[in-house]
Amino acid sequence: MTYDEKIQLIMIGESSVGKTSLINRYTKNIFNTNHLETTGIEFNSREEKINNKIIRVKIWDTAGQEIFHSLTKNFYRKADGIIIVYDVTNKDSFEKIHDWVKSVHDNIDSYREIHMLIVGNKIDLEENRQVSKEEGEKISKYFDIPYFEASAKNANGVRNFMMKIIKDIVNNKVNDRSSFNLNNYYADIEDEKKGCFC
Repeated sequence: MTYDEKIQLIMIGESSVGKTSLINRYTKNIFNTNHLETTGIEFNSREEKINNKIIRVKIWDTAGQEIFHSLTKNFYRKADGIIIVYDVTNKDSFEKIHDWVKSVHDNIDSYREIHMLIVGNKIDLEENRQVSKEEGEKISKYFDIPYFEASAKNANGVRNFMMKIIKDIVNNKVNDRSSFNLNNYYADIEDEKKGCFC
């Protein structure tokens, strides 16, 4: 299929938070409980019609393991948007958001505005939730990054967050909720780590 424009997104986060599953749900509308863990970088794509144009959306799927982080960083510079994913049933994956935001900040050009989202995945496992929606909203406000919750398993919320970042990029509309703000990040990291979002 021919397209008028192309945008590139990268999905980052700890291992096993469901990045691949979210991408597969969005691009293929499938959910596979037995897929293998991502190693390195992979990608999928699909087309969207926005403003009477066909937009090819290419999504890079990254491995969350530490040994692949240096590879992931190289793709920040190529991305139009970055989606940070955590697992609402895994508190540690939520707390690592700070490291991922810092990694993005350290590896993109300082003059460049980039669209970002934070996504809490696996909300279908409500009985196992370790991170409340309120905690997600709090970290969203702290970094000034839009926050969504979703379930790759039942597709709840997946299209919502994908269309948010895609439309913002296509429309080139950077508003007060479309790019991240790290002004507070270095203010008092140690106090924050001790429980600001716990």
